[in-house]
Amino acid sequence: VTQVFPWELSNLGPTVTFAIYALLSFLAIIFVYKFVIETKGKTLEEVQEVLIRK
Repeated sequence: VTQVFPWELSNLGPTVTFAIYALLSFLAIIFVYKFVIETKGKTLEEVQEVLIRK
């Protein structure tokens, strides 16, 4: 991001640059919602059981 951001900003403009990052953030949210399991309040053994079952 540190190397690409200045190039994107100067060549694509701020609107497209931030739209790209917004899209990537949205895709990350969908990925987490679908594929990352909830572990709050569960023991390590319960988490292992859920992961092994899948």
